[in-house]
Amino acid sequence: MSKTLSTRPLADVASIARSAREASRKLALLSGETRNAALLTIADALEGNGGWVLAANAKDCAAAETLASTGEMTPAMLSRLRIKESGIAEMAARIREVANLPDPLGKRLAATELDQGLILHKESCALGVIAVVFESRPDVVPQVASPSGERRFAGFPMYLRSPSNYCNLVRMCWNSCVSGVKSIC
Repeated sequence: MSKTLSTRPLADVASIARSAREASRKLALLSGETRNAALLTIADALEGNGGWVLAANAKDCAAAETLASTGEMTPAMLSRLRIKESGIAEMAARIREVANLPDPLGKRLAATELDQGLILHKESCALGVIAVVFESRPDVVPQVASPSGERRFAGFPMYLRSPSNYCNLVRMCWNSCVSGVKSIC
């Protein structure tokens, strides 16, 4: 998982993906307990940094209001950009819900006897890198980061690409997620 929010141009996506792939090998070795602890710490960090997240959101909203007044941003996009304390609490609660889901890694999904004494086992494992390009939803970072740490995308590092008008909020949410993971791993 990247330690900082990248602002590199799209031409660097391949190098970012290569770094993320290297990180995926390390993430795949973490125990379910460690991944759960990281998720719970991410939720706590997001709530603990709530004031900073709201301040970052206020900066983004101020800039977005200028864009909305000139017609460069729709009122609906501006509305989706705004978050409240209750939104931060909801994001943290959803991360905690993910931590309570059953661990999908290392589960035997099927076994087939191909020949006498030769059995093929199908087991769940963490593979790959998740790339997410998003717009108009500031809660995307914790929503994507929590499954990335644990469930649907278990053990997958991420590459996130957001609109520039979300840079302050995305950076604060991402830093909260990273600080949570770094404190455990």
